[in-house]
Amino acid sequence: PNPRWGAPPNESYNALLRLINDREYFVLTSNVDGCFERAGFDPSRIYTPQGDIKNYQCLAACASDSVFDTKSLMDNIRPTLHDGVIDASLVPSCPRCGSPVFLNLRGGGWFLPGKYEAQNRAFVAWVERMAAEGKKLAIVEVGAGFNTPTVTRFPCESIARDLSGALVRINPTDPEVPTDIAAVGLPAGHEILHDLEALQEHVAATDDPQEGQQGKGTAETSMGGDWKAMMAMLR
Repeated sequence: PNPRWGAPPNESYNALLRLINDREYFVLTSNVDGCFERAGFDPSRIYTPQGDIKNYQCLAACASDSVFDTKSLMDNIRPTLHDGVIDASLVPSCPRCGSPVFLNLRGGGWFLPGKYEAQNRAFVAWVERMAAEGKKLAIVEVGAGFNTPTVTRFPCESIARDLSGALVRINPTDPEVPTDIAAVGLPAGHEILHDLEALQEHVAATDDPQEGQQGKGTAETSMGGDWKAMMAMLR
């Protein structure tokens, strides 16, 4: 089954949502499995620049909107599956031009990003509003490495720099943080969100904002870059 519907989000999504509580937020994620939405995050506050497996598309990109619903396709195919094999007549193809199809995921020049452009612009507008209103911004980044760093890792650094925000980088293998921004690198997996939740409750109970502060992780050289330009490249 398509994991967009068959695999429940892990508990760390719920821990993050509880950490946010009633604060304003926007999710920028390279995940394509809809876990944030299914865990209860507001879909209007989620941007998935790498696509979403709830959609499939024409590999020939015959039109900018040749993107279709995966669930209805799978619902039709699943009853015919036998040992993971379907009849050749049911192999999906583009409803418009008959070309081969694939999940609507960023993986080459054939990717059609139109479904996600509105959320791209909404995310940019939200960050700009946070800056204009002088809001204090905390960026919690989980598992953003160097596979596609211009999608999440570098934009998070740039936003923290532009807005004088704070970056919490959670990454078991690449926790390094730039030295020119307020940042801490935690060499751990997503499970540490539960510890941060407990720490937040402790700080709230003691009413001491200095409680539980942690030092910075190993420094890395800032790669620079403008987050707005990176967002524009994803459209």
